[in-house]
Formats: sequence, structure tokens, C-alpha cells
Amino acid sequence: MKLFTEKVTSALNESGWSIRKLGRMAGISAGYAQQISKGQIPEDDIIHRVATVLNLDFQELWHMAQVDQAKTDEARDLALFNLSRYRESRKYHRLSTLIDEGRHDDLRDEDWTFLSDYERQNHRVAERGGPGSEPTMVVQVGNHLEKNFLEENVHLYRGIPLYESGRLSAGMNGLAFDPGEEPTSTVVVYRPELKGRSNHRLASLRVGGPSMEPVIPRHSIVVVDLSDRQFVDRRIYVVNMPENGLSTAAVKRVQKWERGFLLISENAADYPPVPSDMDWPDLCVGRVVWMWRDIEHV
Repeated sequence: MKLFTEKVTSALNESGWSIRKLGRMAGISAGYAQQISKGQIPEDDIIHRVATVLNLDFQELWHMAQVDQAKTDEARDLALFNLSRYRESRKYHRLSTLIDEGRHDDLRDEDWTFLSDYERQNHRVAERGGPGSEPTMVVQVGNHLEKNFLEENVHLYRGIPLYESGRLSAGMNGLAFDPGEEPTSTVVVYRPELKGRSNHRLASLRVGGPSMEPVIPRHSIVVVDLSDRQFVDRRIYVVNMPENGLSTAAVKRVQKWERGFLLISENAADYPPVPSDMDWPDLCVGRVVWMWRDIEHV
């Protein structure tokens, strides 16, 4: 049974509620509630409603849903890792609260060991950072209502580091944005827009030129799934196009060619296809999956 379904079913049994009552309390139809109990993963707002009425930890339930929806072993492993990290974070804050309240006697020896290990590990993670890791964000709000909304719905948003230069370097998982480059900024994306990719290794890049117009206008920001390097003919990828001996990122549509690959620009009149004889792992940085653009003058 899926993690999400098992958790909801267990809570439902403990409550003594019927499927019909769950639907009524969560504001959904009895039929939809039945589908959820049989394994369907609902949208994030429905997960939030179900968690609320069953008195479950919404963020834990949401992470369980990401595990169940993962379509590849890599995505599932990442979702399981995020679930584990969330549970550790929750435990850390619970134990820290006991310390803040002066209740040191309530902590066991293994609790103190956990606290020490957690703080040391998170210090290393913060130092490591790098492309694909989710940065900490500070968001300015206009009033307390906005603040409360964001705090309650922060799980619905993903911060993605923005790299302006396009410099690339070799990494353990293939090409990636230069880990020595500090991100210029952070792109905040509503997680449902990313669908099943919201927990993947993501980075964003500003498209500087007009070669991909009109599909991707100049100065647009694209989100790159660094976890998705599977080749699909004529899809859009960030690829390695060396300049002056340096690996540099470019956004191109890629077509299979008898001697390798053709890197195709949408603005073909000014930018003819560029052949590449690189092997795919040396050429591909990741799949372009999302775009943010200015439409003020459209």
C-alpha cells in the first residue's frame, strides 16, 4: 500500500469515520474520498483539507504523496530523503522546544546524540549548498494576513537558484552549473506548476539572446530539471555549447542526427542548426520544464 494511502486509512480507522463523513468534513464528494482511500493522490489543497480534518501533519502527508507519485527510482529516493529530512527537522524542533522550556530531564541520551548529529549534519548541508539544492528564502509581505498565509502555505512554493552566467562544470551526476558561482537570485515557483518535478534537482537560467524566439523570448527565465537527462527527440534542453574552451549553457531544441545531435534554434532564419558530435552525457545539462517571462508589452 502507498505511504499516503496507508496513513490516511489508518487515521480514518482511528477516527471511526466513514468514507462519506471524511468527504463531508473535507469538503469533497464521497466518491472522491473513496478514490483517495483506494490510492488516488489528490491535489495539494485536498491533501491539506484531509490532513486538517484527520488531525494529521500536513507536511508529512504531503511528502508521503511525493514518494507515492514518483515515477522513477531516482525521484522516489529523493522524495524519501526529503520525507526523512522533514521528520528529522520536526523531531529537532520538538526537542529544541523542550530545551528552551528548561525540560532537560525529559531528554534521553539518544535525544542529545540526535541533536548533536542533526546540527552537525545541517551545518555541512548549508555549507555544501550548490546547484539543485533549495535555498533559504526571505519573503517580504505587506501585512499579517499575507504573512500568515505564506507561513501556512510555504510547502506549496519552491525556491530555485538562478544562474546568470551559464558557466558549467563536471559533477558527480554529469554537467551542472558551476558550483563556484553564487546564484544571482532565487526564482519562486508554485509547486503544482512543476507537477511531479517539484522535488527534483532544479536550477534556473536567464535566456540572454533571441535564438529561441518566439517560443522562449529573450530575457525569459527557464527552469531546468537537472535530474531529467533522458533524451526525447525534439524536446528543449539546456545543453553544453563550449565558448573559448569553456563549457557554457545554451537552451536548444535537440534532434537526433546520424553523427550525433542537432542543436536547433526556434529562430532558424538567424540561427541555423548546430551539429554536435558530443556524447549525450557530455552534451545534456537537463530538461527545460518551465518558463517565466515578461508579458507587459505582448
